[in-house]
Amino acid sequence: MANLFDVREMLKMAVREEQAGYDYYLFLSQNARAEEVRNLTGRIADMEKYHEKLFTGLLDSLEDYQPTENYPGEYESYLNALMEGRMFPEENKAEFMIEAAQKGDLTAINIALMFERSTLLLFREIENFVPEKNLKTREIIKKIITEEKQHLIDLSVMKNKLR
Repeated sequence: MANLFDVREMLKMAVREEQAGYDYYLFLSQNARAEEVRNLTGRIADMEKYHEKLFTGLLDSLEDYQPTENYPGEYESYLNALMEGRMFPEENKAEFMIEAAQKGDLTAINIALMFERSTLLLFREIENFVPEKNLKTREIIKKIITEEKQHLIDLSVMKNKLR
């Protein structure tokens, strides 16, 4: 029997992404050179923590839904492709954050922008796999996507200020 797509696995990925984002933004809020950057990244860190809690709650409440694969290995290949786009490495995460901060606020913001773009892609894919009948879950994911888009806007504005 073919493997099945599992929206729960994608939600677990979303939780990990939000945890990584929280760690990165919290680090920047404490170590960025410019006060504006520290304030912005502190606010975004708070939102990432909130999103993590929302995704964790969705994991607990979402009923089973698993569309079948079109070919053997599709699910695993797809998850691997999504994870390749991750900005924050699992290992040496602290070193990565320190290096980014040491390169300056502009570099740290550019990394944050790349992170937010890859996160948005993941969240849109999660939205696609949540059944239409799970209206509350879909509404929460859409709300998070809207907030992540705002992170992109805020970070872009900051990037332009730092240039």
